[in-house]
Amino acid sequence: MSDSKRNLATAFDENSHDYFLEPADARAKIEEQKKQLSTTSDPFEQMALYGRIGGALRILRELDQAEIFLDEALKLISTHDFSKSHWAQQATRRAHVAHWKGQFDAAEKMLKDVLEECRRNSECKAFEHFALQHLGKCFLDKKDYTSAIKYFEEALSLRKLLNDPQLIKSSEDAIRIAQTNLKN
Repeated sequence: MSDSKRNLATAFDENSHDYFLEPADARAKIEEQKKQLSTTSDPFEQMALYGRIGGALRILRELDQAEIFLDEALKLISTHDFSKSHWAQQATRRAHVAHWKGQFDAAEKMLKDVLEECRRNSECKAFEHFALQHLGKCFLDKKDYTSAIKYFEEALSLRKLLNDPQLIKSSEDAIRIAQTNLKN
């Protein structure tokens, strides 16, 4: 089945966690990507596939497998000296897995490393808002709602500059969730 017939759309639950609307379609896409991975010798393509598979496995809550695939993507980035933007993307995905595994300190450290690199290096500046948003999500799940709001608001200000309605809505929804929890 082609991607045009698969529903790979995601949505967010009441805790700002994403999920696939059609998990079976996502699993089929992962299997297709695994086949591609077994047939390519191009390290860049391998890195991209490991990252996409790892990201999808995280959304499916298959966190141990997601961790394995994302660690492979990060190894390839390091081995082949791929750009900092690729590192920022895969490191953010990897931190998100640590976050969902309840490894909040590790996730926070990884995301702050990404944020620092994004602020220092224009090559990966485009990932700054993602690092901020995911830091907010990490603090939201730690029930530190004040810190979560701070990071979500920083992400929102950058996302408004990008003028991306979907990203703006994601940050606004996350702020609303954190503010509601702060009041309760």
